[in-house]
Amino acid sequence: DTFTLTAEVAPGIPDIRVPALSFEVDNATLSASEVLKDLGPGLVVVPLIGFLESIAIAKAFARKNRYSVDASQELIALGIANCVSSLYHPTQ
Repeated sequence: DTFTLTAEVAPGIPDIRVPALSFEVDNATLSASEVLKDLGPGLVVVPLIGFLESIAIAKAFARKNRYSVDASQELIALGIANCVSSLYHPTQ
């Protein structure tokens, strides 16, 4: 056996749910604004680095395969993918 599952995997697509806007940390509940405040500058820097990395990889492939990449289209696609993926949560 090459792969070992550590838990039972539910078949099918998970239900669509709105992400939680509060979080439990160390037996206390934090609101979304408190979490965002704690993230500070990382809230802007981390997504920016991710976007720049995605554009760099896309442009490298584009150069190799002779096609062009539109950075604004890439940003829209990443935004839509992130928004849609936030709606799917594994069942516990």
